[in-house]
Amino acid sequence: PAPQHWRVQAEVSNTLAGPIDTQRLPVNTLNIDADWRDGLAVVRQLQAKLADGELHTVGQWRQPPATSETGSLASPAGQSAASTAQPSGSIEPKTNKNGRQTPNTATPSNLGEWQLNTELSGINPQAIHSQLDAFPLDGTVQAKGQNTLIGFDAKLTARPQRALTRGQPASTLQALALRELQAQGEWTGSLLKLDQLLLKTADAQVQGSGEFDPSAQGGAAKLDLSLPGASAKLDGALRQDTGQGQLNAHMSSLPQLQAWLARLPGMPDSVRQAQAQGTAELKLGWRGGWAKPQLDLALNAPSLRWLPGGQPESAALGAKQLQLALQGGLDQATLRLTGQALHGERVA
Repeated sequence: PAPQHWRVQAEVSNTLAGPIDTQRLPVNTLNIDADWRDGLAVVRQLQAKLADGELHTVGQWRQPPATSETGSLASPAGQSAASTAQPSGSIEPKTNKNGRQTPNTATPSNLGEWQLNTELSGINPQAIHSQLDAFPLDGTVQAKGQNTLIGFDAKLTARPQRALTRGQPASTLQALALRELQAQGEWTGSLLKLDQLLLKTADAQVQGSGEFDPSAQGGAAKLDLSLPGASAKLDGALRQDTGQGQLNAHMSSLPQLQAWLARLPGMPDSVRQAQAQGTAELKLGWRGGWAKPQLDLALNAPSLRWLPGGQPESAALGAKQLQLALQGGLDQATLRLTGQALHGERVA
């Protein structure tokens, strides 16, 4: 058959660009230059002006080898089918009524090879959603795949100066103001693996690695978390029937932690307007799966006080010299509790 070649060049403009929470798209212009030649699709350039910044993408996709319906490649003259055998999963190209061949249909196990490289410059989060903070983002996103295996590597960094804003962002989302993101890993078709994760906001950070298996409803993680007034370390694995790990959390200032939580979206007024005082230390170990875990939990709190938002002082709850220990399964455990309970001015 004659070689196949298509060229696509397009330019799209949007005169009503805006944040998505105003029912608009944050894209001003989109330019694409791509072609298809003999089983290879190439994105020579995809350029977009969006969210007060720019996005540039190049990439390609190679069509998987055509196979016969019996699962082997159609053999060239003088060559046996056995010498060109490939894993089954696609069918030979079909010929339409005009005599042109259409690309063979790839199954999920034979999707060909592809790669995309994207550069971002000056992307303003507030131009995407008006409640986000306006520190522009620069960085790169790289992805490549072969059949069901997808690898990715993303690096984003916020500029130190806030962009000119369209208005004061809602304080509830400023706690999510991104400062840096690094994520490297792969999706195997059944398992998501994060070899490296670093996520920084204005005053919080999580760093580590992990994996998650959706079909098994389980995974493993090694993470360090830092929040205003609190820190935590997690190292363990958990699946339905197996698992083992440890979580250590240190709450050095409940007022700082409560103030940070109050800035997160969706928090009820009882939390946003609450008054919290005290410190606490939590240690949690587990063995076995989430269906029937064996727990070893210890909580130590020298002083705690919590007054829900909008409630009088008499509604305050608290504790002094609280020590709680729990050991065993959820259906049968040993619990030890010592300390003083406080309710308003009453002590128990």
